[in-house]
Amino acid sequence: MGSKLNDVSCISKSDRDLKLALKILLVMNLGDAIFTSVWVINGLAIESNPFMATLLESNPGLFIITKIFLVTLCIFLLWRLRSNKMSKILIIPIFILYTYINFVHIFALFKFVFFGFGTC
Repeated sequence: MGSKLNDVSCISKSDRDLKLALKILLVMNLGDAIFTSVWVINGLAIESNPFMATLLESNPGLFIITKIFLVTLCIFLLWRLRSNKMSKILIIPIFILYTYINFVHIFALFKFVFFGFGTC
């Protein structure tokens, strides 16, 4: 007999879609944290958030952990408040923003691979 928590058949399609979007956000946040760390440490970019920039400059590992923790906390809150329509609406611009950020990272990576580090 399986647990109801693990039984996906009792979760609505809307909740399954939201859960998938939130999982993808977690992965995109991890990618953003890693790419940002690499770019900034190598002097190829800057971190726009002053608090996170200071953290990245002093301890890149702590930067990644803090970024993952804060975004995971926000995602957890959005999941817990999923019955509130606003939480589902808020996911849309967040998802679009993280998608854009990750495309920029991937584009920069390909640019560096094919054209070298001096061209950005």
